[in-house]
Amino acid sequence: MTHRSETQNPTLKAVKCLKEIGFDLTRIRKALPALTGITHPRTAEILGGSRQSVASTMNAARENLGMQARLAGVYGVPVHEIIDVKCLSAACRAESGKTGYRHAADSAIGDLLFRHG
Repeated sequence: MTHRSETQNPTLKAVKCLKEIGFDLTRIRKALPALTGITHPRTAEILGGSRQSVASTMNAARENLGMQARLAGVYGVPVHEIIDVKCLSAACRAESGKTGYRHAADSAIGDLLFRHG
């Protein structure tokens, strides 16, 4: 069943189609600028960061949950559609190890997954 918001979001629809035909998440993230017309420099400008940080996040070299969520928001897709949930969980565990706020990290990932899902 297709949800109403999905039919109104061509980027999300395209991402789901790419997943269905076997594209991996890295290739899908790399396709987002072409699908949306939003370049890395423009994304960096919107997020107030550098083009390099956007490129690192797109290539999954940078596991910053906040940046990943913001990046997904710029492209209009839920974060779990372009970032592997296992990677998100690992990023939260890594962050919780640094801060000692395991439950807060788990809560943050839950909020991201269910708010955009």
